[in-house]
Order: sequence, then structure tokens, then C-alpha cells
Amino acid sequence: MSDPFSSQKDENVKKEHQMKNHNISKETSAENSKGKIIIKTYSGSILEYSKRQKLIARSLYISIVISILISVGGFALAIAEIFQPSGKWTAFVSASLGLKIIIIAGLLAGLFFFLLLFYSLAKKGINLVLKITCLKKDYDEKYKGRNNVKIGAGALMLSLFAILIGIVYLIIEEFIVTPTGEGNFLSFLISLSGGQLLIFIGVGLLTINGLLFGLNYLWYNGYYLILRMIGGLEK
Repeated sequence: MSDPFSSQKDENVKKEHQMKNHNISKETSAENSKGKIIIKTYSGSILEYSKRQKLIARSLYISIVISILISVGGFALAIAEIFQPSGKWTAFVSASLGLKIIIIAGLLAGLFFFLLLFYSLAKKGINLVLKITCLKKDYDEKYKGRNNVKIGAGALMLSLFAILIGIVYLIIEEFIVTPTGEGNFLSFLISLSGGQLLIFIGVGLLTINGLLFGLNYLWYNGYYLILRMIGGLEK
């Protein structure tokens, strides 16, 4: 025989869970109306990001995809140059129609395969960039009335950015321009084959993306990481 009190208790618990879920959905819809991007993780936690942060993450992901596609195309062309260093276009024009169709179809198949792969991974990739570059910031309240600490942390961040800009300028000045002022970077690019040039461009873009990724990380998190370090020292 079933216990009526137990049934009533189970029903109350069920109603309580429904009320909680209803409240969560209301909070989420309100945040969405304010322009917030809501991401629910597999663990059930909810992360919030602004549209500007989502746009930056999407731009970084797209630029990384373009860099990888250029690098893959460069590797494929470099492999073809191993077997036939020159005269590839002449050989393609003089080939039979069936071979031309096979080559073009193979290139398109590879291109669309990578496009579909990166498209299917776009949501996870963008969310991953957001989670890495935009950490949860919970130090504003603790240091709300301590302007001296916040000004010092901000000045340190500006100094770090200035150091990074100086390093980039030094690299450009050292490797792209000779001591006499004559450019040697263009002659270096001209000496590369087609495949090597594509690989160089792809790897260069990936390097730039890595630098932008790091600067974006410092921009959103460096200030709070410094405050966290100060909080750890104060303890």
C-alpha cells in the first residue's frame, strides 16, 4: 500500500524542481535581452559573454581556419613540387580531360572536407576560445574602493603591452630590414617556391593569430590576474 505522505512529498519536490528550472529560464531570457551570450557547459554551469567578446572569438577562429587551410594547401603544393619542380601547369593543360576532372575534383573534395570539418567544429571552437580568453572576473567587488591597487595593475598592463609592441617592432626591424636600410625580406619571399611561400604565409598567419590570442587574453584577464596575485600576497 502506497504512503500518501510520501507521494505528496515527491510531488512537492517535483514542483520545486520545476520552479527552479522556470526561474533559470527567466534569468537566461532576461540576460539574452540585454545582449549577453549564454553558454551552458556539460557540467551544467552557465557562462556569460558579451557580443563583443563573441565577435572577437569568432574572428580569431575564422583567422585560424584560414591560416590552417593556407598551410595545408602549401604542404600539398610542396609535395607536388618534389615530384615535378617545374612545368606543373603545362603538364596539367596537356593532360587528358579525365585526368583534369580527377585533379580538380580531388582538390575540391579536400577543400570542402576541411570546410565542413571546421564548420562543424565552429561552435565548440568559438566557445573554447571564449573560455580560454575570457576568464570569470570576481575581483571587482574586493578591490572596488582601492583605486591605488587598480591604477597600479592597469599601469603594469600598459607596460606589458608596450614591451610586446617593442619586441614585435624589434623582430621586424631585425629580420625584414638590413642594417643599411635595404629590404631583404622581399628577396627572401621571391626565392621561395609556390608551396614554400604558401607554407610561410600560413605559418606566419598562425603566428600572428597566436600573438593576437595572447594579447586578447592579456587584455581581458591580465588585469584580474594581477589583482589575484595581489590578493594572494595579501593573504
